[in-house]
Amino acid sequence: MNRNSTDMDEKLGVIIEEARLYLAALELCKDAKLEWNLAVTFYKRNLLMRGMNTVSINTPPKDIHSFLTNTTMDVEKTISESKAECDQKAQAFQTANAEVQQLERKLRCHIQKFDTYFEQKDQSNKTLVDQKSLPTESVGDKRTHRSTTPTPNDP
Repeated sequence: MNRNSTDMDEKLGVIIEEARLYLAALELCKDAKLEWNLAVTFYKRNLLMRGMNTVSINTPPKDIHSFLTNTTMDVEKTISESKAECDQKAQAFQTANAEVQQLERKLRCHIQKFDTYFEQKDQSNKTLVDQKSLPTESVGDKRTHRSTTPTPNDP
């Protein structure tokens, strides 16, 4: 961590902690939205299954009416389960989204400050990672390189 980042840490103190809470809530909201979207997709697929409730059987059972009734009931059960899961995920997303909006209202004046802070911190961390990934020659490597390099006076 560089000196600017440390100085900024000291200046912003409490704001950074609030920012972390806000960013964690924002991440939770994004995850909840993804889960809700998956549940909606699953629910829509189950609705399509209801519409495509055609059974292709090589050898139909003796009581085809009973078989089709059970199949329809299974599809309806799956639809109701996926609808319940979809509603649960929607509620979780709405709760997470409400929390994010509440934090945005509360921290409105601080959001720009900590956005700048985290951008600078990310940039300095990226610079550090880039510097660490650069190949470096140790002092011993330079000595061996010099000693093996022929000089014009060598035979």
